[in-house]
Amino acid sequence: MLKYLFLNIKHFLSKLPRFYFSIPKRSSLIIFDDLNSKYIKDCIEYKKIYEIKFRNNQINIFALLYAVIFFYKSSIKLEYINFFLLRSKANILITSNFNRLIIYQIKKYHPKIKVIVIQNGTFGNDFVEKLKNSKYENFICDYFFCMTALEKEKIKKIIKSKFIVLGSLKNNFYKIKSKYKKKQILYISQFRKSLLNNPSVKAIYDTEKLLLPIVFHFCKKKKLKFVILPGEEDSSSENMHYQNLLKSKNFLLHKRNIDKSYQRIDESLLSISIDSTLGYEALSRHNKVGIFDFFSYNHKSFLSKSFFKRAGNFYLGFYNRQKIDNILEYLYTVDQKKWKSKNSNKLNLIPYIRNNSKFKIVVNRILEE
Repeated sequence: MLKYLFLNIKHFLSKLPRFYFSIPKRSSLIIFDDLNSKYIKDCIEYKKIYEIKFRNNQINIFALLYAVIFFYKSSIKLEYINFFLLRSKANILITSNFNRLIIYQIKKYHPKIKVIVIQNGTFGNDFVEKLKNSKYENFICDYFFCMTALEKEKIKKIIKSKFIVLGSLKNNFYKIKSKYKKKQILYISQFRKSLLNNPSVKAIYDTEKLLLPIVFHFCKKKKLKFVILPGEEDSSSENMHYQNLLKSKNFLLHKRNIDKSYQRIDESLLSISIDSTLGYEALSRHNKVGIFDFFSYNHKSFLSKSFFKRAGNFYLGFYNRQKIDNILEYLYTVDQKKWKSKNSNKLNLIPYIRNNSKFKIVVNRILEE
């Protein structure tokens, strides 16, 4: 009872706004949203960097007051961002939150600012429809760094920009370490306790219920460890979720650590993914990955729909017990050389560009101007 009360209080407190009071220095480079800011800053040879934070209900009190006063000039959201741009007199704004459509309106009010957008996850028709049905018009930014050439083709007629295929900013940051493989199968979890009853992700949980007991049995048969890469920080609820699903406690649930995620994928014999961007990133690192999604084929990303179709030697878009076993056996037995040669066209869909060299060149060139 006390534990339940504590969790409810914790949930309530997490929804309250958290005010902060910092302001950018003059000539600061602005990073909008601290999502992936660690990887962005690694690429920049510039000392004055300011992050606009709003995750976990963070609100800058000065920007909020400014936006409340001057919202009539554009909108309260845009004026909130304008506060930082006017204060810093920035010439670059960078964001990896490509879903925030307000970003594509900044140049209307600040034409001299270079706006750089980095795609941080695969997308499907939902993002394209979001653009087409938005109240905003004339989407524009200076550079849009795409994950794949396919996604570039889907939006280049909607967003006015110079498009550069970068792959994954985060994935490119981590050096590939795949010489030693542990005798384990790694499942890339997309578990979110808050979304367990959300219809939009029901297909993921429905696929899990059918798929994971089969994978777990395969592990026991081959004497492999079954390991789960967590979907969120709350390890207790996630651990209970998989105990109930597998009817067993004989698995390892890692603690969430983004810095170790790619290493854990690299060192696993093979990985299992439903519809995680991390699964596609693992392929770009030339790791063996089984991709299964039985109930949401028509809602998948452009990447999966165009290249993974309904069935292949390591992917499956419908439930079939025999085909699942065949895929697992193939992934287990195929040697690395044959894996790479047989599937090279799909392994390189998301390019692996070590150290984000393309992004570094563009940003540092602008800073030198």
